[in-house]
Amino acid sequence: MKKEPKKPFELVWPEDLFMEDCFMRAFRNPEKEEARKLRNWRCGQIKRKLIRNERLTGDLLKFALEIVEPSPEAKGERADFDRRIATKLKHGMPLDDYEFHMIVDVWFFHIRLNA
Repeated sequence: MKKEPKKPFELVWPEDLFMEDCFMRAFRNPEKEEARKLRNWRCGQIKRKLIRNERLTGDLLKFALEIVEPSPEAKGERADFDRRIATKLKHGMPLDDYEFHMIVDVWFFHIRLNA
């Protein structure tokens, strides 16, 4: 039995792959993209400042409080925990490891997913 020589690997792109990409580019919303970029930039800035134990000020503090602060009518352990984190952010106090994890690894992750 004779072996056939191996054929060189051939990469074949589906024709509609590039058409779909061009189609999606035509319908992008520049305002949503800018809002997404700004939101991601703010999350990164807040994370870097919290790592260095720097105080949040201005728009970054406002953005962090929008994420962290519970509504005034919220009650329970979770609302108390959120209020404690918000108070620490307002006063520039360092967060413990669990509070830092909740902000950076949980809440920021969900914000980016919802974008």
